[in-house]
Formats: sequence, C-alpha cells, structure tokens
Amino acid sequence: MRLFKRILLGAFDLILLFLIGAFLLIQITPKPVAYLTRTAFDGGEQGVSYGLHPDYQTMLSQVVSQKDQRYPSKYANATYDIYMPKDTSNKYPVMLWVHGGAFVGGDKKDMTSFAIALAAKGNIVITMNYALALEAIYPTPILQVNDMVKELSQLKTQLPMTDDLFIGGDSAGAHIAFQWAVTQTNDTYRQYFAMEQTIDPDHLKGAISFCGLLDFSMFDETDSAFSNFLYRQCAWAYLDHKDWKTSLTLQHVDFLSAIDDLFPPVYLTDGNRNSFQDQAKKAKTLLENKSIPVTALFWETGEHLHEYQFHLNEEAGLKNFNMVLQFIQENKG
Repeated sequence: MRLFKRILLGAFDLILLFLIGAFLLIQITPKPVAYLTRTAFDGGEQGVSYGLHPDYQTMLSQVVSQKDQRYPSKYANATYDIYMPKDTSNKYPVMLWVHGGAFVGGDKKDMTSFAIALAAKGNIVITMNYALALEAIYPTPILQVNDMVKELSQLKTQLPMTDDLFIGGDSAGAHIAFQWAVTQTNDTYRQYFAMEQTIDPDHLKGAISFCGLLDFSMFDETDSAFSNFLYRQCAWAYLDHKDWKTSLTLQHVDFLSAIDDLFPPVYLTDGNRNSFQDQAKKAKTLLENKSIPVTALFWETGEHLHEYQFHLNEEAGLKNFNMVLQFIQENKG
C-alpha cells in the first residue's frame, strides 16, 4: 500500500511539473500552440474534406485545373492553383482566394471542391498559398497577395480572363484579402507597406469574406474559450508581439477605418457558433455608413459553425454559394 501511494504521489508530481512547465513555456513563446493549431488545420495531401455540391461530378467534368504553379515572390509558399471552365470561347472574371488557418496553418488545396464548383459556374478561380507564421510575420501575406496579383498580368496572356478581379478569403484569409484591397484603394494606407499599386481600383469588383476575421482586435472574442486561447497565441505569432492588443502594429492591422469610397462592393457571411459574426455585423454597419454596397448572409438560428459555407451538400452552404454567384454576376463588368 505504501509503495502504491509513493507511485501515485510520484505520478502526480510529474503531472504537476509538466503542467507548470507547459504554462511557463506558453508565456515565453507562441510556438507550441501555433504549431498545434497548424496541425489542427492540416487536411493532409488532399486538403480538408468538405461536403460536395449536389452536381459536383458534373461540375468536375466541366473544369480544368493547373496545380502548384509559382508566382514570383521573395517569400516562402509562393504557389497557386488555377481552376477554370473547359469552355474557352468566353472570357471570365477572376476570383483570387486566400485560405484561412489563423495565419499559422491552412493550404490552398483546402479550397479544391469549392473552387471547382465556382469555376464550373463561369469563373476563373485562383487559390493561393503564402508564408505562414511563425516562419513569417505580418505583413508578409499582404505583400504576397500583391505578388500574386502582379502574376495575373502574365496569366491574362494565357487564360481567357477579363480585367474583373474579385478578392476573397475565409477566416484569417479574409483579413489578408480585405487588407490588401484597402492598400489598392487607399493611397495613404498603401504607403505603410512601401507597396506598388498592382490593380486599377475600377477593376477590383468585389471583396468576399467567409467567416472572416475583419477586426483583429476581436480575434479572441468568439463563443469558444478554447478557440480564444489558440487565437491569442496565433495573434502573438503573426504580429510578433505578445501583448498584441496594445501594440502599435494592431492600430494598423485593423484596416476598417482606412476603407474609403473607392473600396469595392462587399459580400459578408458568417455562422453563429465559434466564429466571428459580431465582427461581420460591425463591418457591415461601418461599410454601409461609408456608402459601400454590402450583401450579407448571417445565421441567427440553428447551429452554423465557423467555415460552414464550404459544405455545399447542406442547405446553408448551398444558399451561400448561390448568393455569391449572384454577387459576382451583379458586380462584374
């Protein structure tokens, strides 16, 4: 009995030491939690699997793709995929998509089934990768979106694309996409990045946010305490500042106040569980007060989780998909 008690006490001491060590470690560096979060977002070789559109097999037969192309950039992960209709007798608007993953994870291949469905409806869809935190910090992804948009001028000589560009993203990807769009429509804001203007604002036809992080200061204000803990660590990793909520960088990362009347029409959607709907509603009000046209789809009842929109086999995801198609149709040139 005494031996059993000693073993039990020894095990308890080891567990306690491990917990204390883990607690101290996450006060020193965001790396352990950031890597854990990256692993959670890892969809493997095929990417994250989402429910398919009811007509997916037909759509698949109507689309061609080019995978793992490279765009010129001095930063890592500078690759992209192209999905476009097989019918090249017409020219199509371009949707450039920036994947989510809390700035530390995710991959362009996660968007494959959604991109195929969108391309089958008469769009050229380009999904891009970018350097992730911790290997790279803010504002690297915004600079890489600019690198990718430069590449579009080369692609235009090869693909049946119009000058119309829609920029979109999900979760953290929406933040990157929208912030880049602000750099292209606000000359003063762009100066902070020492970035050239790569698109005429008249050709930027729309910005789309799926469950987007639109107010960085509210990153850790979801209805999930565990997610909030992860997001705090990811924000630290991305901004390279432990006290990111009080950092001077945050004042610039929060781009909403820099949006002006050159910003394109916006499409917003978000679920009502473990997501950023409060931010989307705040952004909607701010945009409308600046006379920016906004189309929004928010879910108040039922259970619609973060990234619900990619499940095209479900009624909510399909409704959002059809509304996005209509948004593109109404705003393209």
